[in-house]
Amino acid sequence: MASKLPGLSGQEVSRLTLKIVVIARQEAIVKKFSAILRFFTQFGFIVFTYLVRTFEKLGWRFARQSASHIILVKEGEMVTLSVPDHHEVAKGTLHGLIRTAGLTVEEFIANV
Repeated sequence: MASKLPGLSGQEVSRLTLKIVVIARQEAIVKKFSAILRFFTQFGFIVFTYLVRTFEKLGWRFARQSASHIILVKEGEMVTLSVPDHHEVAKGTLHGLIRTAGLTVEEFIANV
């Protein structure tokens, strides 16, 4: 197959195309994360679904629901997380959950 870019073989063009796709996906993830972080810092709360999804990425699993709270557990951990099932979870509640999970805010944000 002839390369459409002068001086590059077809295989080099394929590798370059793959790198461009990977970079574009990474930029999309960064934009999404930036939008979530801007929203959180501007309004002082995080949406419940993002919160639970992030804890699930960190190894926490749904155990049960108790009234308006979701109980998350993690294998090997003695503590449980009681996440309020509200659309908006306040900043102080979020910090308490992060602390209870044994994480730093930076570790949590890296997984949003």
